[in-house]
Amino acid sequence: MTAFSQVLTRPTEDDDEETGLMESWKKYLWRERETRLQAVYAVEDALIALGEPVTRTRPKRAHR
Repeated sequence: MTAFSQVLTRPTEDDDEETGLMESWKKYLWRERETRLQAVYAVEDALIALGEPVTRTRPKRAHR
């Protein structure tokens, strides 16, 4: 996401009053976190593909 598009998607005081500004910011920050994690995972996968030793940041999946 570019800086310009980030500004356009940031919550404002004009957001839906039912959810409120705080809820809008929580959703925005969660999306940002997920976007950054996906970038980290992509770099990890690329390093592993190149044979580099990598300490994974992904949580281990629970077996069901």
